[in-house]
Amino acid sequence: MRLMWMVCLAFFAPLAAVAGDYGKAPAPPWVEAIEVPPMTDALRAASYGGIAYLLNDSQSAYEGEVKISYGRYVMQVTDRAGLERAGTVQYDFDPNFESLRLVHLDVRRGDEVIQYADRVKEEIFRRETRLDAGIIDGQLTVHWQIPDLRVGDVVDYAVYFRREPLFDGATRSGGAGMEFGVPVGLVHHSVLWPRDWPFHQAPLPDRVERREADLGAVRRFDWWRRGHMPFPDEALTPVEDLREAKVSYGAWGDWQPLNDALSPYYDKAYALPESWMAKLDAIRASHSSREMQATAALRLVQDEIRYVGIEVGVGGYFARTPEEVVAAGFGDCKDKSLLLVTSLRALGIGADVALTDIDEGYRLAGAVAAIRAFDHMIVRVRIGLQTFWVDPTATHEAGRLRVAVTPDYGFALPIGHGTAEGLQPVVPLQEQGWLVDSTETFEFGLLGVYLTVEDAFQGEAANGQRRRWAEEPALVNAKAYLDYYASVYPGIRELTPPKLQDDVEQNEIRVRAGYFIPRNEVFLAELGRDFPFFADNWGKRLVVALSGPRETPLLLGSAMKETKKVIVINAPLDFLPPESVAINNDGFFFSFSGYAPEPGHMELSWSFRTKGRKVPADKVRSVVADARRIADATYWTWDLTPE
Repeated sequence: MRLMWMVCLAFFAPLAAVAGDYGKAPAPPWVEAIEVPPMTDALRAASYGGIAYLLNDSQSAYEGEVKISYGRYVMQVTDRAGLERAGTVQYDFDPNFESLRLVHLDVRRGDEVIQYADRVKEEIFRRETRLDAGIIDGQLTVHWQIPDLRVGDVVDYAVYFRREPLFDGATRSGGAGMEFGVPVGLVHHSVLWPRDWPFHQAPLPDRVERREADLGAVRRFDWWRRGHMPFPDEALTPVEDLREAKVSYGAWGDWQPLNDALSPYYDKAYALPESWMAKLDAIRASHSSREMQATAALRLVQDEIRYVGIEVGVGGYFARTPEEVVAAGFGDCKDKSLLLVTSLRALGIGADVALTDIDEGYRLAGAVAAIRAFDHMIVRVRIGLQTFWVDPTATHEAGRLRVAVTPDYGFALPIGHGTAEGLQPVVPLQEQGWLVDSTETFEFGLLGVYLTVEDAFQGEAANGQRRRWAEEPALVNAKAYLDYYASVYPGIRELTPPKLQDDVEQNEIRVRAGYFIPRNEVFLAELGRDFPFFADNWGKRLVVALSGPRETPLLLGSAMKETKKVIVINAPLDFLPPESVAINNDGFFFSFSGYAPEPGHMELSWSFRTKGRKVPADKVRSVVADARRIADATYWTWDLTPE
């Protein structure tokens, strides 16, 4: 993770200002002046992108429920490559409940200090950086360009935000990154915390210094990280095992206050338009089982309500009513979740909205209770003793609930029913993972070789194929299949294009295609001397650089199981299949076997299956070593040319 100095931190918010405005003002009186550390040889040598980061200082305080957050950043341009980044300063803020103040914008050049706060005109515009993802958040961007910046200059700027709460307790939390993917001379974070608020903090490593001072009506907490150098990059590290330290704290000791704030809105009865009720009546009439009714309602919301996130102001926390969403024909995760829950309850099926985080859901188990821990909403469906988790914003999904893919978000917090249940696991089952079963049949004849390809996709793989075939023309997918085989068998031709069969109830997609390799390509060209039969090298996705002992676990991700069979018929050769291979370790199981029942016939079989979501750090080296071995057992060639 690289340090993003030019973008304001989410949930940082400012003094004597009205929400939505921008201006210039001195730092709040409670801000403590932090001495900028000197440039060191080590910091200069490790500078990234032509910039050495000297100071990252963030401080917060409260006026009632209004949170005021101050940030100061100091960096030196060490190379021409850093001029653009250091010379552009910009911050985003939500004008519905945030205000922004520029404290100073200085450039130090030797002993000279050039003050630009009153000399450089800001540009304020709305750019909607997440519009491509269908999200409109209404944020404004304040942008400054520093003129005549030179290599060796030190840029020093500070701002503060004022953030109004959208509901009681919404601002009673905070935090900051203390370590980044770039070196920083000094990172400091502090908060003036009202004495009558409880204080809960997530654990931190000892390398982050912590101080506490009693100031009467408030307590001051300070955290310091001095001279941080980035950790060596370790690919495929699970998000919950990242080593960079982060300060995280809040007033809530559990999730009950959040449930109390949101459940009155999300747990009440909402009306549905008559047109929508008619669709639910049709679902009830078409399906007798609760599971199939719930499945049909989910697909209705997924497919007929397109995803557009209007997350302006309160829209970032509270969904629009189901009537509004149906009338508009679009909605964000909150809108679609509330519509689905209301629809399921109208069908007599138990359902609740639930908060989660798309990218960092697995970190929620160690998070301090706060609204800032979440960025997504999904739905929990309860039918009898069974619980299903579904994402109404997903597309091109299929399968009745018991075989449909559970979204891989780690944990979610159901909202409603008066008492908070706490975080619940949201993890796909093994049989919902990436499941692929492929068979290739090579039949040798007088004219050449006929190849029949049969692929079966289930779980996440089926969803992926369905999405691919929906988003791209059949001709594009057919060409992709042909190109895949042409890269191995030059001269191959398509006989029957790939044909897709979709079992939407079982979430299984089958694709069948036929190809032909002319005799002259097989026996007279280079291909005939090294005719290959092969499987994918599944191990390559687990091969990572190991320059020393691994410090973090290795992420395997959702469950994956792929099998491949090659059947050879009537080949002009008495085959001697390679020896069998079996690899079994803490990360995966791999096997290869082959047999030749009669002259000209052979069958080769491969299987690869991951175990769990991640590999412990002390087992990574052996797993990676085994992953490298897979390549030696996935590609075999035979000489088919006449002697």
